[in-house]
Amino acid sequence: MKIIFINRMMGIYRGGGEFFDLNLAKALHKKGCEITFITGRRFFKIDHPVMEFPTRYIRSPYLRWLDYKYMSSSLRPLRSIGGRSNILDRRIFENMSFRKVAKDKVLDVDVIQICGLPRLASLINCGLNVPTVIRWPGPPSSWTEKWFGTYTANIANGAALDRARELDPNSLDVPPGVDRNMFNPGRASHIRSKYNISETSTVLLFVGRLIPIKNIEFLISSFSDALKLVPDMYLILVGSGEQETQLKNLVGGIGISNKVLFVGNQPQSSVANFYKASDIFALTSRYDNFPNVILESMSSGLPIVATNVGGIHYQIKDGLNGFLVDPSNKNRYTEAIVTLATNSALRSRMGQENIKSIESTFSWDSSAEKVLGLYEAIKSHT
Repeated sequence: MKIIFINRMMGIYRGGGEFFDLNLAKALHKKGCEITFITGRRFFKIDHPVMEFPTRYIRSPYLRWLDYKYMSSSLRPLRSIGGRSNILDRRIFENMSFRKVAKDKVLDVDVIQICGLPRLASLINCGLNVPTVIRWPGPPSSWTEKWFGTYTANIANGAALDRARELDPNSLDVPPGVDRNMFNPGRASHIRSKYNISETSTVLLFVGRLIPIKNIEFLISSFSDALKLVPDMYLILVGSGEQETQLKNLVGGIGISNKVLFVGNQPQSSVANFYKASDIFALTSRYDNFPNVILESMSSGLPIVATNVGGIHYQIKDGLNGFLVDPSNKNRYTEAIVTLATNSALRSRMGQENIKSIESTFSWDSSAEKVLGLYEAIKSHT
């Protein structure tokens, strides 16, 4: 089975959608599939080369940063600039990717899986007669509806699946998996030692992009309030993004720079150690469909405090394996942090619940089996 993955951001930023595609590709490769990637890159550099598979890079202007920068602006013209920049970014990449696939059609590919770009799927499916499948990293928006039915199939999970099935009842549920060999319970004392954190201190961890949708100002403010009740705590932020300087200034302005650590982007093996060095995982997104980082923290045996948005309620059951908090209720979020920070037995119980859930439900091998079954059915009908 020959499969091409098209993912706009794989060579630029790595988030949940990118890690989903990469890990699924690895699992499919283990089952004998031949994998190629097509992804974007900046004009002057490749931020994240795809080392695991042959990859064709689309050198195109990266304009999404304007959307990330202005999406939360109080000024409508700036929000409009951001939104239009995102559309233009997407359209340029789609057109260049279509030309790349048309030129390389001699690859005799069996199916092309595309991350969230239905117009591109339609162009390839109708224009080149190559089966295309969309994986939805988030719920399909209103502008995507007209493309449904013009390509081969849809796969999704979480809140994205609920919406996709409204438009295509045959949308396939494919949850992400977790690398249990990498993300597992343990203790990474060397991480704490590196950052001068005592073994008795409580460590909160965030992993993700430092962008407005992650609402990290909310996390920092809640953590600052919690510090007044539990002074021996630290917050580690793994990741980078457009808001990094702004967030560092916020931390400095509050006066907690010695308690909040910005450690930047890390390879997955190092991220796994940051989970092991932590006691609580914290997520404050304004929206998240079904975050991989929650599954990684569950697999690492951590309790979780998260905002109740998107499909997170499919992962976290309030009071059982973590706490779900309304994204506008900072006092409740602070209270949840304090509750876990001061109750090691509760942290342990919730962590064990998370490990059991991961072991029984989430694996990249089973996700790959589902996708491969779909692709083999598609191949048999072409």
